[in-house]
Amino acid sequence: MHTIKLAMLTSGRKIDAYWPVEADEHTRSIGNNVTKRLKSQYKAQLAPDFLRPTLPQDIELITEQMVIDIIPIHLLAANWSSSDIAGVPADRARAAANSDETRGRFSSLEIIRKWVVKHNITCHFVFESEDFRLQHPDE
Repeated sequence: MHTIKLAMLTSGRKIDAYWPVEADEHTRSIGNNVTKRLKSQYKAQLAPDFLRPTLPQDIELITEQMVIDIIPIHLLAANWSSSDIAGVPADRARAAANSDETRGRFSSLEIIRKWVVKHNITCHFVFESEDFRLQHPDE
């Protein structure tokens, strides 16, 4: 998610609100550290209260009413770690993509995307997949 935030900030865009959702505590900690750095580096482009950690950290617990409560939403962005699909041999990638856990997350996100678009017809969405292990082999 940080590559999307960074791309927005380096292109001069402002971010008024950001609702992070990350089930993995370690990944969430990394994200919080990156967000702190971005807050100091791009202070003028981030609203003072832009970080809104009010949604459940498990996407399967997000409801349509929660989406309605935080509108307007201008951009829905989501990513998957390398453990899900990217950067692994084809057979493992297929197995990860077909696992119940990954299918559940994709399915949940698709449901959330439909709610967001239903209540924010001008909303854009970006889904990305990155291979964290290639960039950080020791973590």
